[in-house]
Amino acid sequence: MIYKRGNVYWFNFVFNGEHIQKSTRQGNKQVARDAEAAERLRLIKGELGIERKVKPPCPTLKDFKDTFMEWVRSEIDGKRTREFYETCYDRLLEFREFSKSKLDAIDEPMIERFKLSLKKTSKTTANRYLATLRKALRYGCRKLKLIDKIPVIELYKHDKDNTVERECEYVYSPPDYLAWLEAAREPLRSASILAHDGGICRGELLALQWDCIDLDKEADERGFWGIIEIRRGLKRKARRRDIPIT
Repeated sequence: MIYKRGNVYWFNFVFNGEHIQKSTRQGNKQVARDAEAAERLRLIKGELGIERKVKPPCPTLKDFKDTFMEWVRSEIDGKRTREFYETCYDRLLEFREFSKSKLDAIDEPMIERFKLSLKKTSKTTANRYLATLRKALRYGCRKLKLIDKIPVIELYKHDKDNTVERECEYVYSPPDYLAWLEAAREPLRSASILAHDGGICRGELLALQWDCIDLDKEADERGFWGIIEIRRGLKRKARRRDIPIT
């Protein structure tokens, strides 16, 4: 029941043998009834073990940077990749709307305005910024439950002029490859053979160290002299592999 004390309404009722009495701090009778009903519902939910969980406060994109980068450093081994995400995140914060907006306020129209602000930036670079934003919002949503949903973030697609991502369409012919080996100086010549025979990219070549090499004194029956273990310079652990030494 509700009753009035002075200018405000109070309510009291019995719940599970306990007397509940509180002020609604309201002078409107109907609002006071609603407050009493809300209190009854809260108690019932608590009794059933379904008390509403309080969501953590939603940070701004600027305040979220330290949390995101701490997660990146724990998940990613490569120093260059970690630096890549930090650089892209800083570029996102240069856009004022992003910097001062909470994560749950970042929506498709705001993202489109950000893309328009990158008119003088290549589409390849813009895609890197957008991918970083998408990764940060996914982490905030799926792992930390700071936001309920992720806005749609569309990256630029390939066009007929191939201005979005660079692609290699030329491959050396066997005569060109042999001519290159004759002209190349060491250690470029050996690196070229290693890359050609093993399919090793530049970053993997530069990251090779002696602990990656298991060299035998003589070739086996297949003509291999041991194993090179590719373990560094990778974006994904799944790309680690062993390559026979020819």
